[in-house]
Amino acid sequence: MVIKSRDSVSYKRSLLMGVLLGRAKSRKTILKNGALKATLSIDFPPKLADLAGWLAEEMNIAYKAQISPTNNGRSVRLSWSQGRRLRVIHDWFHQDDKKVISDKIRFMDHPIGLTMLLCDAGSVRKRKKKHRDGSSYYLPPSIELRTAGFAEADLERLQQHIVTMCGAQAKIQQKFTKRRAQKIPFLQLFFDHHNASLLWSYLIDWMPKVVSMNTKFSFAYQRFDVTGVA
Repeated sequence: MVIKSRDSVSYKRSLLMGVLLGRAKSRKTILKNGALKATLSIDFPPKLADLAGWLAEEMNIAYKAQISPTNNGRSVRLSWSQGRRLRVIHDWFHQDDKKVISDKIRFMDHPIGLTMLLCDAGSVRKRKKKHRDGSSYYLPPSIELRTAGFAEADLERLQQHIVTMCGAQAKIQQKFTKRRAQKIPFLQLFFDHHNASLLWSYLIDWMPKVVSMNTKFSFAYQRFDVTGVA
């Protein structure tokens, strides 16, 4: 598969789609002249301010926008409004005002899309074990992709798309998080070491070179080489 450059329509579209499938929110509004537009917003914790700055710069280049991160002390927000292009992508991934993963996921055909989703919702699993002599070691890394709020059918579409893009297979797992002393279920994609290798190899060249992402994925950088082999 030919991977297209940052100047390509594929890169610009996939960047936006990957952001939207993460923590970003979008909504449509009607202007006074009757025109429709969509607004995308995404909040980053302060520790990810460098990622917010990186994304703002990429969006400014890709869409000739003027986006500046806004820091209110509790979060760093990016917000951007546009007409047809953003509105169309909003419609692709919303149904009854709920975010979904439709078959339009096939248009996220540049690695930057999955890279943005991994930066937002992914983590590298680091498991420590002990030898019989008491010394410790780490098992090979695996990757978890925790996509909030999506149904199982949505994750099946996402998983099949990832297989198409780079061959990485994942299992859909149910996990639980605590909220106000209650256990709340959610679904995630789990990539074992072999499939995490395939995924990492596909994305590594497009990872944002910022401190927060270098830190978050430090174990992957240590244990995978550029071909994705530990």
